[in-house]
This record gives sequence, structure tokens and C-alpha cells, in this order.
Amino acid sequence: MKHSSTHFLKIAVLLIGTPVLALSIFGLLWLANNPANPDYAYNIPF
Repeated sequence: MKHSSTHFLKIAVLLIGTPVLALSIFGLLWLANNPANPDYAYNIPF
């Protein structure tokens, strides 16, 4: 592969992976504070 195509693929993976990682972290924190069943609610200080 050429260097330009590998750099493009690295940038594409970074641009796709960063929002997915951020949404999964913040989504898990939101889900921990807002569960479907309130009996399982734990207070996480975030």
C-alpha cells in the first residue's frame, strides 16, 4: 500500500473510533444513572 492510503485509513479509523468511544463512555454513565428499572439505580457522581 502507498503511504497516502495508509494515512487515510488511520485517520478514518481515528475519526470513526473517537466518537464511538466517547458515546459508549457517556452512554454507560447515563444508563447507570437512568436505568429502565429504577430499582437498580446507583448514584454515580458524574
